[in-house]
Amino acid sequence: MAAAGLGATAMPALSLKSLHPFPRNVRILPLVPETKRVLGYATRKETTPQVQAFGAYLKEAWEQFMTMTSDETKG
Repeated sequence: MAAAGLGATAMPALSLKSLHPFPRNVRILPLVPETKRVLGYATRKETTPQVQAFGAYLKEAWEQFMTMTSDETKG
């Protein structure tokens, strides 16, 4: 909506990933006061190596995403 010049939008940081790289005419601004969202995932107590690998992947991807969006909002 914002990129098309139709207004502004508020969206979670996780959704911003679909916009990366951000259009040149779009500015990402933080909300003040800053808001937070807690994400998690659940597994059985006993999991397969594939489930454990998926959990490790989620953690790494989230950390990379947060670094990426942090850099974008500073500019």
